[in-house]
Amino acid sequence: MTATSHDAAPTLTFSAWVEIEREALLSNVRTFRGLVGARALAAVVKGNAYGHGLLEVAGIIDDAVDWFAVNSLDEALTLHRAGHTKPTLIMGATVPERYGEVAAHEFRHVLFDQRSAVLLAAAASQQATVAPVHIEVETGTNRLGARPDEAVALARYVASQPFLKLEGLSTHYANVEDSLDSSYAEQQLTRFERVVSEIESFTSIPIKHSAASAAAMLYDRTHFGLVRMGIGLYGLWPSSMTQTAAGISGRRIDIRPALRWKTRIVHLNDVPMGEAVGYGCTYYVSQPRRIAVIPLGYYEGLDRGLSSRGPEAVAHVLVRGCAAPIVGRVSMNMTMIDVTRISGCQVGDEVTIIGRQGDAEVTAGQLADALGTINYEVVTRIGASLPRVIV
Repeated sequence: MTATSHDAAPTLTFSAWVEIEREALLSNVRTFRGLVGARALAAVVKGNAYGHGLLEVAGIIDDAVDWFAVNSLDEALTLHRAGHTKPTLIMGATVPERYGEVAAHEFRHVLFDQRSAVLLAAAASQQATVAPVHIEVETGTNRLGARPDEAVALARYVASQPFLKLEGLSTHYANVEDSLDSSYAEQQLTRFERVVSEIESFTSIPIKHSAASAAAMLYDRTHFGLVRMGIGLYGLWPSSMTQTAAGISGRRIDIRPALRWKTRIVHLNDVPMGEAVGYGCTYYVSQPRRIAVIPLGYYEGLDRGLSSRGPEAVAHVLVRGCAAPIVGRVSMNMTMIDVTRISGCQVGDEVTIIGRQGDAEVTAGQLADALGTINYEVVTRIGASLPRVIV
């Protein structure tokens, strides 16, 4: 988990840190409230709140959301131990040996096969409690989920068990955020609605949910009774296509990034012409250069794929409002940047990895493009050991 958060401005006691803007998070929640109306909002805080800090984010938004959604039992327990009492949905798999903990704390758990249901019912019986469950229907993503006929049979089983309660039915879309064509999502939605109809012929489904951020932004039909607010909560678009589709539909969706990733220059080297910088001698200076060292590397989440990419690949950081290219290999805990053209650089100068300095900005999306990946991966891989500073 993350280090203890601080509400004061960062000082030199941190050589590297992550700033989380409180008002940006709350503004993003308000934006989603405007999109989904009276429906319940579940804040997805899995993966250390997408790298933003699980407890820091939960502490900011607890009063503004209705549910929390996590991947694991341990994430749910972390929230519980910190005093968060909102309903918490565990969306990933839990080893059966720990179902007793799920039942004891009344966490909601997604079910996707009958074996899990049988074992959870037994654990709930031992705890003398009723475990609320959500069945995930496999409609076309082919990850965790019960296929439609299996989901119906699973619902019948749950309805027959005194120690289980069918609280919810869910699905997840495979191709909403990465396509301007909604036909595949429409097929999934149709399959889900058929399962809903069949199950409701013999038992009630208090909560139905299918929409994560992209679907919530684009398709009102997917909203049902609860919406799972993931990447959009943090002010990041699920994809450029999602943003384009929102524009085409005329939807004004105002979200802004809540995260800024920063460090400081800890050393400066004047490197003579012809010498190498970093491991493997992969980068030689063609003329004398001033090279700064920052105390971040791939252990802290700065991807090694950013090594010596040059400014044209947006593999740079910001110093004094100017771009400083990453040079040489990103190593485990250190990275070198070229500050030759930045006047007056000193040890202790603030360096922005993600965020804005003056008129310049580096976004998680730009780093993702340079790495051939997605913004989700860039932010979730920021080291959990780095302090999260609430600003």
